[in-house]
Amino acid sequence: MKLKSMSRLANWHSSFTYPERYFDIGVAEHLSKYLLQDENQKDVLAVLDVGCSTGIALKTTKEFFSKYGIKLDVTGIDVRNFVKDAAEKNLDTFILGDFFEIDLSKRFDVIICTNMLLNMKLEKIVKALKKMALLLTPNGCLITNTYSFTTTSTKKEFLTQLDYSFKLLKSMKYGWNGIYQEFRRQEHEMIVRRMKSFVGKNQVFLFIDMMLKNWNELSQKDKTFLVFAEYLCRLLGYVGNKPKNRNPSIKG
Repeated sequence: MKLKSMSRLANWHSSFTYPERYFDIGVAEHLSKYLLQDENQKDVLAVLDVGCSTGIALKTTKEFFSKYGIKLDVTGIDVRNFVKDAAEKNLDTFILGDFFEIDLSKRFDVIICTNMLLNMKLEKIVKALKKMALLLTPNGCLITNTYSFTTTSTKKEFLTQLDYSFKLLKSMKYGWNGIYQEFRRQEHEMIVRRMKSFVGKNQVFLFIDMMLKNWNELSQKDKTFLVFAEYLCRLLGYVGNKPKNRNPSIKG
C-alpha cells in the first residue's frame, strides 16, 4: 500500500510562513552545523528552497547569517501563483512552477525542503530526493523533514500527532491568535524531531535506501495504519489552521 497524496490537506497556507519559521523548526540550526564543519566555505553560498512559499523565512535566515559575515544567494521554487509577488521581493531569485518539471542547470551548496515531501506518495518522495541530491554541489547539504519510517510504534506516533491536532482545535476558543501560537508551538515539537540534514549526494541516496527498506519491512497493518494516521492528523490540522482569508498575510 502506498502513501496517499494529501497535498490539499497538508499544504499550509502562506500566512503561516512567518519570518522566524526556519529557526523554530530547526532549519537554521542544521545550516549552522553544516557551516561549522565546512572547511572550504565559499564567499557566497547558493541556497535553494523547494516549496518556499512567500520566501519570508529564507529571507530572515539570510539576514541573520549576514550579520556573521556569511552571505547567502537565495533561490526559491513554489508552484502556487498567489505567493509570486511576495516571493520575488523576499528572494534573490524566485521560480514559479512544478519542481519536477523545472530544469535547473545551477548547483546549490544548500537545499532546503520542508513539509513539501510530506504531501506526496512514496515514489514521488524518492523522485524528489534524488533530484535534489543531484542538484547539490559535491559537498552540498540537503535539509529536509521527510519520513524515514524508523518509528517502531505507528500507534504511538499516531496518538502523539492526534493529541497535537486536538490541542490545536481546542485553541480556537482563544481566537485566531491562539490558533497561530499553538500552531507555532506544534511546529517546533513535531517538525524539529523530523528534521534531517545530509552532506553530499551519497548520504541522500543512502537515506533513500534506508527509507525504502524501513517501509518495506513494515507489516501491511502498520502501513495501513500509518496512512490513516497521517491523513486524519493532517485533516484535523488543516481545519484548525484554516485562515480567515486567502491572501498571504506576510509580504516581507
